[in-house]
Amino acid sequence: RNDLAGLEAERLMKELGIETLPIQPIAIAEQLGILVVPKKVAGGVSGMLVRYGNEYAISYADHIDLMFDMLMLASQTDSTRVATLLLAREGSNRSFNEIGIAEGHHNLTHHKNDPEIIAKVQQIDHWYMQRFARFLERMDTTKDVDGQSLLSHSMIMYGSGNADGNHHTHDNLPILLAGNGGGSIRQSG
Repeated sequence: RNDLAGLEAERLMKELGIETLPIQPIAIAEQLGILVVPKKVAGGVSGMLVRYGNEYAISYADHIDLMFDMLMLASQTDSTRVATLLLAREGSNRSFNEIGIAEGHHNLTHHKNDPEIIAKVQQIDHWYMQRFARFLERMDTTKDVDGQSLLSHSMIMYGSGNADGNHHTHDNLPILLAGNGGGSIRQSG
């Protein structure tokens, strides 16, 4: 299946005259007469429903929300005790047009201490954290069989392999741990 998808992607890129990645999906959609309809989502983050003829697709924000929902359902149904979710591959140069950032994420992390570029990276980080916060809120408001929240029975780690993309530092990594593992994790202080 992946081979067929790759071949189709290559064919379409040639047909559209696209020679480099990343692509600008909204610009391509407009070029093809595809309607891209922004929709408001709670928390101020936008998502998009993309329509081409009678076919529909969802935006990156909606995709991430869906993946987090699937993790929650797997936990809620006791389908698994361990799960991972990669939100973006290392070196991803995806743009975030949905929040007004056309430059690639990876390139922006090499900001050379430019405050304007750092602000864009912070916007992207905030966008990702909004997605994660939505997931944690849902985990906290969804009850497990004993009446406690799914979050209270979970240990959820969110982090990155780089502390500073500008210098590629791999120590003092930004790691967030949520939940209390059914009481096995206690806060100090």
